[in-house]
Amino acid sequence: MIDRTDIGERVQDGYGRTGIQRDIDPAWEVPSDPPGRRRQVVAFISPERGGREWHADPPRCNGCENRLALSRRAGLRGAGAGHEPVGGR
Repeated sequence: MIDRTDIGERVQDGYGRTGIQRDIDPAWEVPSDPPGRRRQVVAFISPERGGREWHADPPRCNGCENRLALSRRAGLRGAGAGHEPVGGR
């Protein structure tokens, strides 16, 4: 789960997309939901290299800085599938 302390940090949503957390709105209203169920907590995340911001459910998101740091220490490059040793093949 992410919270306001993760603003500006790299996070991963429940679908595996990674980006930078921009904000959390504790009272965001979803216009398509029926009255009385519109307010919910929402995290706003944007791609690291630019693009369209998206929103996500904070309890389904995780910070991923520690996971990336561990990968780098192990001599791995990148955060996706197909890791290669640093220096290539």
